[in-house]
Amino acid sequence: MKYHNRNKSFYKMSKPKLLSLIFIFLYPYIIGFTTDPDSTSTSETLVGVIFGLGSHNVVTRDCSRIIISSTGIPFKEAALAVEHREEWGRFYFKGGLTAMNEKTRELSVPKQNDTYGEWIYERFTTVYLNPSIGAEWKYFGIEAGVLFFTNSGIVSSSLDLNQTYPTDKLRIGNNRRAHFSFSFFNNVPLLSGGNIFDIGIGFGSEENRRLLLWLGLALSTGDDHFFPSLKTSIPFSEKLLLDLRANTGFNGKQFGLAAGVQMII
Repeated sequence: MKYHNRNKSFYKMSKPKLLSLIFIFLYPYIIGFTTDPDSTSTSETLVGVIFGLGSHNVVTRDCSRIIISSTGIPFKEAALAVEHREEWGRFYFKGGLTAMNEKTRELSVPKQNDTYGEWIYERFTTVYLNPSIGAEWKYFGIEAGVLFFTNSGIVSSSLDLNQTYPTDKLRIGNNRRAHFSFSFFNNVPLLSGGNIFDIGIGFGSEENRRLLLWLGLALSTGDDHFFPSLKTSIPFSEKLLLDLRANTGFNGKQFGLAAGVQMII
């Protein structure tokens, strides 16, 4: 019993020392992860405006994955993005307008031997909003939010505008050098800026006022095949950045081009 009490007392005295040693050992790693020597403690806000155009491809395949039909739907976009930075915290508000010539079936004008009617184009415009929050460190970044459309009554669109979508973005790796990232319903503009899902490798980061070059693959709602995507941010000065986006499929009916600027205020 005496030995047990001495052992218990020794454990109580040793526990603070052990925790101190662990903290001292891990301190360089904690500091290296949670702080950025190039960053400042002051907050800043970025406001970006970007315009885009392209063609949204809707593909129908049979059970053997053979393409039955492929329809290119032209679109134009304009988007606004606001990002507020506080230490490692991030607050985002993105929104945009997409005008699209949607190809739908006209059921009221049937043709001979065609029970569905004829194809017609209907132009529609939708506004989408995407508030989100995130965190950024040197070797890791994350963002999560929600995307919804203001005219959800349009149900015939290939974009499924009657739904609300979760949005996210994840980065792993050094944001000054090479890193891996993917995003879901997070691009600006939504289609020409990189489409609904992308995954790839980035080099550099506009977070540190450096050139960002991102190369990867994108995916649209019209098909389940990936296509190449490119994004870059070019710093003109400490307060101004140029944003360029491009993605394209292999059949010419799927592509997007976008250009805009970001200003730090």
